[in-house]
Amino acid sequence: MRRLKKILVPILFIIFAFSIFLIVAYFLNRNTGKGALQVTSVPKSKVYLDGKLIGEAPLCKCEYPNMIDVGEHNIRLVPQQAGLDPFEEKITISPSVLTVVDRTFGTGALSEGSVITLNKVVDKNDAQILVISFPDKVGVSLDNSLVGMTPIALKNQTESDHEIKLTREGYKDKAIRIRAIKGYRLEATVF
Repeated sequence: MRRLKKILVPILFIIFAFSIFLIVAYFLNRNTGKGALQVTSVPKSKVYLDGKLIGEAPLCKCEYPNMIDVGEHNIRLVPQQAGLDPFEEKITISPSVLTVVDRTFGTGALSEGSVITLNKVVDKNDAQILVISFPDKVGVSLDNSLVGMTPIALKNQTESDHEIKLTREGYKDKAIRIRAIKGYRLEATVF
């Protein structure tokens, strides 16, 4: 019995110490629970997040104390110029990632804009691009090469700057500069 105690006490101590180490490592390495949000608009607009006024575009909640809580949010841009309709969309804020909302207000169908964000993918060596458009079935070119119609998912892209160009008869062409990053899927929703 005494011999068993001599063996069990050190083993229990090691298990206890290892458990404490794992708990501390988890809390030191976990995500902050915040992400960055950048909003631009032409003309200037008031920016509401989940119904609360958070500022005026151009706006960047990019420094830690002012960053946005991770999760789904409703963003609403209300142009300061009379006669223009507000823009409202659901966005997802991911940990330690910048979400970019850009809107050019116009009368009727002359408005345009985009929401761009990054989401982690399983393969840390894969840089992906997902393009969704409203309306859909829009031609997509990546770096001046036609790659298909929206919605389109492009895998195994080079980790670098790219240009996405969307074209559809009866609509103004839309070009967006992006940067693909390994381990992430860049999601561009274009209006």
